[in-house]
Amino acid sequence: MRTIPIKYLTLLMLFLSLFFTSISYAGCDNPAGAGVDWKGCVKIGVYLKDKDLSGADLSGANLRQANFEGANLSNANLSEAVLLGSNLQGANLEGANIKGAYLTKSLVAGIKLDGAVLDGTYWINGQKCLEKSIGKCRL
Repeated sequence: MRTIPIKYLTLLMLFLSLFFTSISYAGCDNPAGAGVDWKGCVKIGVYLKDKDLSGADLSGANLRQANFEGANLSNANLSEAVLLGSNLQGANLEGANIKGAYLTKSLVAGIKLDGAVLDGTYWINGQKCLEKSIGKCRL
């Protein structure tokens, strides 16, 4: 089976995220906080250090180069979110849905992933997490 080089996959993801930047939803202007609905929103480079985003819906959001250092994202929905090059150091993602998200080139030192679902997530090295990746990315 032929594999696609990581650099081409990353370029494809960047292109797709730029293509969909015109999509906007009503909740995109809501302030960051627990339970916020930023589904499909574009928040490139947003600064959310130490914020409480527990239970937030960030599915499909473009969060490239965002700073989530020390943020509480427990039980948040990050499925299909684009987090390329984001800072997630020390963030709490316990119980979060991260299925199919893009974490390539993100910083993840000290991240808490207990109970987080990472099936199909593109990990920091660009490799895809296997099915049944719960609490850690199984490559």
